[in-house]
Amino acid sequence: MKTLLKITALSAILLGLVACNKEENVPFVILAQGDRYGGPDTFGQIIVIKTQEEWEREFLYQCYNELEIDFSRYQMIIIIDELRPDSRVSISGISSIVKSSNRLIVAMTEWRVVGDHCSFPGAEVQNYYIVKIPTTNKKIELRISIRTHRC
Repeated sequence: MKTLLKITALSAILLGLVACNKEENVPFVILAQGDRYGGPDTFGQIIVIKTQEEWEREFLYQCYNELEIDFSRYQMIIIIDELRPDSRVSISGISSIVKSSNRLIVAMTEWRVVGDHCSFPGAEVQNYYIVKIPTTNKKIELRISIRTHRC
């Protein structure tokens, strides 16, 4: 009987730990995406925008100033890839945004082209995404899975 009670108590504790680390999907909308050529030096970063004033100070505002966000309910994140020397590596979409107990995890895919006949040297580029998510104070973490394909 004591063994059964111990197993039941241990199971309840383990279930509680699993529930504490539960992750749930966060709804998001990709408002814009593109490639930057030149501009301010930014080397792979996430910019969190919580107010209209912050948005108007951002360098991409001049291209997307028609975007309207209700900053009382939503915030924007701008994800900027690192500067790439050619187009053989690119970030390709956001597959999910997941909320855990202490952070948001943005999952993306990085595509790397394998082969020497498909590069475009001299075309330095940075991919970027402007994303709308519900307002949060959680830290935002980027997780990139790497995939390759031949040209």
